[in-house]
Parts: sequence; C-alpha cells; structure tokens
Amino acid sequence: MQLIKKLACAFGVLILSTQGAFAEFNIPGKATIVYPSGLEKTIDFGFSYENTDEGTQFSAGPFSVPVAEVPEQYSIALILHQDEYVWVQEFAKGYFTSFVYQVGNNKIELRKAPDRQIKANYELLVNGRMYLFDTNSIQLLFKFNDKGIDKIEANGAIKNIGVQ
Repeated sequence: MQLIKKLACAFGVLILSTQGAFAEFNIPGKATIVYPSGLEKTIDFGFSYENTDEGTQFSAGPFSVPVAEVPEQYSIALILHQDEYVWVQEFAKGYFTSFVYQVGNNKIELRKAPDRQIKANYELLVNGRMYLFDTNSIQLLFKFNDKGIDKIEANGAIKNIGVQ
C-alpha cells in the first residue's frame, strides 16, 4: 500500500510539473501578394511550436527547425527595390507591389500611397498602426510567448504620427 501511495504521489508531482511546461501553438497565416502585372497570389505562412516524438519543432511557413524552447522572435525583411517594388523572401521569388498578410489575429498590409510624398510611396499597416519606410528595408519582428505571437514590431520604419 505504501508503494502505491508513493507512486501516486510521484505521478501527481510529474503531472503538475509538466502540465505548464509544454507550450504549443499553431497560428495560421495567409499572405496575398500583388505583382506589378496585377496578378494576385496567396501563400500560406503561419507559425507553430509543437511537441513531437523527436522533440519540439518551430515552424515558420514551410520551414521547420528543432528547438529547445519557444523562440524569442522571428524576423521577416521587407526590402525596397528601386523605390518601386518590394521583396519578401518568405513570400515570393520576385518583386511585388503590395500585400495583405493575416496571421492569427494580426493583420499586416503594405500598400502604395501615390498621393503622399513619402519614401517609395509605401505605407505599412501593422494592426492598424501606420509605418513608413525610413531606409530601404523594414524588419517585421514577430515576438513570441508560450501562447503564440505576443506582438509585432516594425524596425527600421517611421511611425506615421499624422492623421490616419
């Protein structure tokens, strides 16, 4: 009987200690990009952190790597080309003019604003907050916690403090 109590106690401690220890998330994402020709293409690009038989895996779009813990962040670079087009390695092999990216509850949109006197006439909206290019690139930093995306930062951009 003592052995059964000890095993039950050990099993209970094991359950309590591992219940919160395994973070997992699967955040679907779809980006619709528009090429200079007007052709639209939709790609899947979500994020996941999953426990598998081989250990934990972090995935960004089709790319997956084994990791020991939830990554702190993932970066997507938006690169301007001749102040006319944008390239995002994760989305396309070529340049495009705009995109709308819905990832989980987050919406990111890059659009042309031809009537504005801003660099490359581009506006970047991240969850409704507008940013402008300051240089030829913006890094979108997806910051993670145990439940998924904690926040998205736009590094290398100017926050638009004008009326939106």
